Amino acid sequence: MPDHDATHPPHPVDIPADASLEECIDELGALITWLERYPPEVLVLALRVHLAALLGVLRAHGLCTRKELRVFLRSLEREVLAG
Repeated sequence: MPDHDATHPPHPVDIPADASLEECIDELGALITWLERYPPEVLVLALRVHLAALLGVLRAHGLCTRKELRVFLRSLEREVLAG
């Protein structure tokens, strides 16, 4: 993970082009830790906005279908509600 202090998130230039899913999860975890100054409800809403935008970009660029998005969202719902 790139070095960064508690006041600044990692800079995108520091992220290697061949980053794996595990590395991405670790980076997002570090970023969420950095954002802990916000209440969880605010983080959830902000992440929802960004997830919706990312999924919209995937669909708009033909990187996934509506059906694939529905499957993904149902899977997310099951994970969240199972806990």
